[in-house]
Amino acid sequence: MKKQKRQKYSNGSSVKQKTHQNVQAMEHEVTAKQKGNSFGQGSTSIPGGGSLNYSIFKNRDDKIRTVELKQPFGKNTLGIGRNKNQKSISIGRNGLELKVTKPNNGKTHYGVTFTKLI
Repeated sequence: MKKQKRQKYSNGSSVKQKTHQNVQAMEHEVTAKQKGNSFGQGSTSIPGGGSLNYSIFKNRDDKIRTVELKQPFGKNTLGIGRNKNQKSISIGRNGLELKVTKPNNGKTHYGVTFTKLI
């Protein structure tokens, strides 16, 4: 989620405007609010064209911090992520991403994601 901007109107009122990176970010925020939980996320660019994505999910019982680092290597993008419950690694190219997630206790999960800007 990007930094919120205040929109000023001629009648003196102001409204906060939120922009989200994608539909998943919106869904996470709405789901968290419905359950009385809080969710926050952000992204920081790093030298070499990479990005550091982070999120925090809190409820009454637990607080989970997730950090993911993505770095481009030529036409490919390599990513690693970690939180207290799981580790993940991903490799992507041209909007197609293969991700392998290993929970601390349980079976390894595999996933394929395709992303295209419209």
